[in-house]
Amino acid sequence: MVKQARDLQSFLEKEGLTLSEADRTRKQRELANLSRDLQHSQREFREDLNQRRNEEFATVQERARKAILDIAEKEKFDLVIENVVYASTRVDITDRVLKALDR
Repeated sequence: MVKQARDLQSFLEKEGLTLSEADRTRKQRELANLSRDLQHSQREFREDLNQRRNEEFATVQERARKAILDIAEKEKFDLVIENVVYASTRVDITDRVLKALDR
């Protein structure tokens, strides 16, 4: 669609002055319709991409949450906090969670 729109735009720029008024108007309307359809398709694609990305992210989050809970239960932690600014290596379980996710 993008190539089609570019080709039509190029054609209008080169040949627009030699076309009859009716043909030029028809080609301009065709270009406008094509541009609108292209924008609509791009918007749908972005929405689908965002939805799919959110679904995949939710899946990863759920897997991570299960790994964290499993580690916390096995090692008998009293508390696990997400989104910590700082934690000493003694209490940081990030590496263990990542290893669990790799399995």
